[in-house]
Amino acid sequence: MESLSERLRTAREHAHLSSVQASKLTGINYKTLNNYEHGVSKPDVGKLSVICKVYHVSADYFVQPEIDNIESSSAPAQAKAEELTAGQQRLLHNFDSMNSDGQERLLTMSDDMVASGRYIKDNSSVSKEA
Repeated sequence: MESLSERLRTAREHAHLSSVQASKLTGINYKTLNNYEHGVSKPDVGKLSVICKVYHVSADYFVQPEIDNIESSSAPAQAKAEELTAGQQRLLHNFDSMNSDGQERLLTMSDDMVASGRYIKDNSSVSKEA
């Protein structure tokens, strides 16, 4: 059975994040996250909640030792990691870490890029609105 520190590291790696990326996305100091992963200290409930959101893992995975599969603890609406490319995962992580203004700006930018037609993989599969 994995300890909390081992599960924190496993969840971060499962999310395909380096320690530095995880620190930036969670807003938790790099050294603090490192201490969590090495069992020096434990996250409080607020920090654990942030970690769960960024890593896309249910808190149950961290607090219920009988859950031994990270896949079974993922949020139901969350796509399985193997269904997303690394770029798609990175985009989702970045989007989730933004405030609502940043999210809206990113969506507007992506809408504009698609509407221009310049960045479309296959122009025949996307209907352009005039």
